[in-house]
Amino acid sequence: MTLESVGRLRWVLPSPLLWLAVVLARGATDGWVPYGFLLPAHGSGSLAVHVVALLGAHVAAGALVWAASRTGPRAQRSRGRSRTFGSSGAGSGGPA
Repeated sequence: MTLESVGRLRWVLPSPLLWLAVVLARGATDGWVPYGFLLPAHGSGSLAVHVVALLGAHVAAGALVWAASRTGPRAQRSRGRSRTFGSSGAGSGGPA
């Protein structure tokens, strides 16, 4: 995995971060959270460890999906094709 591909994994974080923000805000106002390990009553250290673990698992899942999309027969076929649009080469769908 290159440094550029690792940088692309940042795009998997907004969704779980927003979810965590909503869950923790609701937990602070209502006292209800969907999972017991997110209860602030267990202490901020426990909450921080669980939040970091959840985000790490989410990034790991994103990395697995990214890696899987670059292996296998479909990825091998698409590597031979040009990824530029609007080129006037034969078979590109553009004007000849």
